[in-house]
Amino acid sequence: MTLSTQFLTMLAMIWMGTLFGASLDTHNRFLKRSKRKSWIVFINDILFWVFQGLSIFYVLFSVNMGELRFYIFLALLCGFAAYQSLFKNMYLKLLERAIAITINVYVFIVKAIRMLVIRPLQLLAATALSLLLLTGRGLYALGKWLLAFYYGC
Repeated sequence: MTLSTQFLTMLAMIWMGTLFGASLDTHNRFLKRSKRKSWIVFINDILFWVFQGLSIFYVLFSVNMGELRFYIFLALLCGFAAYQSLFKNMYLKLLERAIAITINVYVFIVKAIRMLVIRPLQLLAATALSLLLLTGRGLYALGKWLLAFYYGC
């Protein structure tokens, strides 16, 4: 393995360690372990670790054809430690903002659909029902008047 390949491998594994730290915090933020059943948490954790392992191996395979060396583990640990010490607080604030923005956009879209689609359809249905009832009452009154006029003569 050439020196440039080793350098790229180191950079890629440091980056993957950083991404691993961010994805671990994201996973823990959305999982809410205390509110879930233990078997759901277990399945989520297994799937998370399998996905992390596969993605790290994929990057390693694409960088240096999957050669595993000791310094790769050190680079992953270095990237994870760098994330924990330098980027964790900033990432968690950014994640909370992104979640809040997503929720606000979702609420806005739901309200807009209610106001622009559902509410007019409800008003249209209520108007059609009112017109139908008014027409029925009118026809009933007309029929009653015609019967009274017919039998009255």
